[in-house]
Amino acid sequence: MAIVLTQRQQGLLRWLAENGGQYHSAATLAAAHGISVRTVKSEIAAIRLEIKHSPALELTSLPSKGYQLIIHDPPQAAALLDRMQKTSQNTALNEQPIRIKTVLLNLLDHSGYVRKRKLQTQLNISDSTLYLDLKAVRKILNKYNLELAYRSGSGYRVEGRETDKRTCLAREDIYSMMEEAHETQANLKRITDLKELLVEIFLENEYKISEVLLESLILHLLLTLQRIERGYFIEAGTTKRNGGEKETRIAGDILRRCTSVPVSRLSEEINYLAVNLRGKRDYDDYSGVSEEINAFIMDSLEKIHVEYGVDFTRSIDLKIALALHFVPLLSRMQNNRQLKNVLLTEIKQTFPFAFDIANYFSLLIDDHYHVRISEDEAAYFTLYFNYGLENITMNSEGKKILVISRLKPSETILLRQKIDQWFRKQLLQLDFVNPLDLSRIDPGAYDALFTTETKDTVTRGAAVRISLFPSEKDFAKMNLAINGYDSVDSILSRFSSDLFWRGQAKNRQEIVARLIAMASRSYHLPKKFEELVLEREKLSSTYFGSQVAMPHPLYPITAQTFIAVAVLDKPVAWTEDQKVRIVLLVSTEMNNPKAFQLWPYLSSLISSPQQIHEILRESTYENFIAVFRAALLDKF
Repeated sequence: MAIVLTQRQQGLLRWLAENGGQYHSAATLAAAHGISVRTVKSEIAAIRLEIKHSPALELTSLPSKGYQLIIHDPPQAAALLDRMQKTSQNTALNEQPIRIKTVLLNLLDHSGYVRKRKLQTQLNISDSTLYLDLKAVRKILNKYNLELAYRSGSGYRVEGRETDKRTCLAREDIYSMMEEAHETQANLKRITDLKELLVEIFLENEYKISEVLLESLILHLLLTLQRIERGYFIEAGTTKRNGGEKETRIAGDILRRCTSVPVSRLSEEINYLAVNLRGKRDYDDYSGVSEEINAFIMDSLEKIHVEYGVDFTRSIDLKIALALHFVPLLSRMQNNRQLKNVLLTEIKQTFPFAFDIANYFSLLIDDHYHVRISEDEAAYFTLYFNYGLENITMNSEGKKILVISRLKPSETILLRQKIDQWFRKQLLQLDFVNPLDLSRIDPGAYDALFTTETKDTVTRGAAVRISLFPSEKDFAKMNLAINGYDSVDSILSRFSSDLFWRGQAKNRQEIVARLIAMASRSYHLPKKFEELVLEREKLSSTYFGSQVAMPHPLYPITAQTFIAVAVLDKPVAWTEDQKVRIVLLVSTEMNNPKAFQLWPYLSSLISSPQQIHEILRESTYENFIAVFRAALLDKF
């Protein structure tokens, strides 16, 4: 007799199987699956009833400990789990992320209140589970300046501007749920028809737009039309900017030919589309931006990719922001009138990694234009690069991993098994590819790249080197590349009592030399390491305020991340007017973009004078770690 479980029940059973050997409380299961304790108990009862006749599995419980899945026959249990029937589309609502999107769609697609009972009936969930879902919904809405209002007897309603609602629908990928499954073909035809119409209108008006931006405009227009057809219009006076005469004429033509809604009701929609259209045209038509500047920026982003392992080359928004800032900057440089930045210190402390990239970009400007960019001007670039970093997103549904290797599939079986063992719960996709075939796929579609090759010329250093027979060190490198720093201990593991020194020094050079010597006894430091640390210091002071300096190489050069610490008995001059008591020599591993996530956590230490005082009050390694641990606990 086949075991039939819902998708949520399958998830609970598989979780218990993967975390066997101990009892797990209902609260632990509830937190892991985004459901209430009451729902956990109900689902566990259903699972126990369904598997009670199976000789391979036994679900036991103890009042004081929770639940444990005992596997009597591992091969038979594995086969049984694999044979479980796939749930229907409706049971996907058992997963919290889908429920949250469903609630958001219900609320955003109603102008009035949605009754609590209606949501519960549709989702088939309890009061407590709905409460948890609405808490998550409220958090999402807040990101878009929207508010979840509640009225006793009426239910829930989203309050806010229509433009913010559309932004929420698009960015949270709720837009894709707005078409019923049976309308998929009709929706695809509508996309094709819209594309043909837009191309025709742009040709008629001799209006230039790229293929990528045309696709983006189609998605914007689809959402606009769906909202209009449902009776949701942008409020009068919402759009403050003017899209331009030509854009307004084209936007009006597009909407008139796409909808039967009277033109009198479309004035604000036309203006909003015109502004959006103008913004997209700016991507291809910078006023005053020469081809030489565009080429320089693209070349600089390629070099940043090589040195830092962060790929900005496909970030259209960043390229535009840099280009538009570059035109007046060139004029200021030619007239020796670089801007001051009153937020320089705050920007350095808040965005240290982006500030490093900006400094490297400034070095490239110096090499090309022979003009040295000040720290103040670099701070402006920092904000653009930080924006670019924030927009490099990860797949929230699971991780897609690519391993580059010349070995045959049969020769990579051990590596495959080990990766699966380490990251089974997180993997959405694990692919292997020969370097010769890499041009046929898009490495940018993956969350992390690894290679067993000693030379990585194809991905320009963006792939993390791992062994064909991976060790714990390889696991640490892979875990960082996939998940970044995901716990307090993952950050504190970069410190060591062997890399901690308390004492006196005459000057900055002596401190740096001593820290490098300490690090060289525990890590392999390339010959250029000290040279790159000094080169970075010449470019811009690594004094970050609060008596703390954090020297580091100009770009990543070591195979592992480490931090060497010096706590000085007396202040030492770092620059002419800045003295330090704490020095952190920081080296982030190369070819691993997530290694740079360490910097914001280090900067949080600097931002608190109280923490610095606590470290200096008792200058021991144990106290340093204790203070830093306490500071980090607020971040996780």
